[in-house]
Amino acid sequence: TPVGTKVVFVAENGSDNRELWVSDGTEVGTIQLTDRNVGFSTESIYDIIEFNDKIYFGAYSEVYGFELWVSDGTPAGTFVLKDIAGTDNSSNPSDFFVFNDKLFFKAYTEEFGKELWVSDGTSDGTIVFKDINVGPNSGSNSQGYITFNQNFYFFADNGTTGSELWKSDGTSG
Repeated sequence: TPVGTKVVFVAENGSDNRELWVSDGTEVGTIQLTDRNVGFSTESIYDIIEFNDKIYFGAYSEVYGFELWVSDGTPAGTFVLKDIAGTDNSSNPSDFFVFNDKLFFKAYTEEFGKELWVSDGTSDGTIVFKDINVGPNSGSNSQGYITFNQNFYFFADNGTTGSELWKSDGTSG
């Protein structure tokens, strides 16, 4: 994934598991950004997306489980943006897309289930977008996001009518 004048990618170096790397195209300028679980064989980094000159992605760490991470392209600037599900669970953020200068994705919590979330790139600005299927652990499991004519469209289940087509102008209302 390109970020500014660099590229971010996932690779193994033979001694570590899958980790996040950054390169400016030179050997000296190619460095490992993360080392979350040395020797832990089930690490995963997925759904890398660029947003506001940083990258956001889902990744596993022993401390947080599968959560939302951010990187500015430096090791010190690579960290969990928000522990969405809390320490006992994983939110498994996925299906990232950018719309109207915000990052959208789906994530899991016991409070909402699997619902659509939105982020302005800060921990405090990362919140559930809309609780479509209201109730603890219910979730609408939204999917199939596309943007068209200043709106985004997706399928979601409100718990009553099954999976239906939804539309948003980028606001929860």
